[in-house]
Amino acid sequence: MSYYFKAVFNLNRPVETKASEERNILVKMAASPNFINPPVDYADFGLALDEQDAALAAAQQGGTLNTAILHSKELVVDNYVRKLKSYVTLVAE
Repeated sequence: MSYYFKAVFNLNRPVETKASEERNILVKMAASPNFINPPVDYADFGLALDEQDAALAAAQQGGTLNTAILHSKELVVDNYVRKLKSYVTLVAE
């Protein structure tokens, strides 16, 4: 597995840092002929990223409800990223 994927698949970072890198994962994987059968539909992953981005923008305006929504959207994206991490590891071997 490339260093890039190892760094991006680290979920122990602020959502602000992860958000753009997760979108880069989607773009790179969707464009690669090596990743044609992912465990996560790329469209679903993209939708989850869009929802996380919207929740992040709302949370930056403040409010505990907005922050809670962001955390729930982040959990969905993190789950997709975990599945993709396992898939990338399998394909890389």
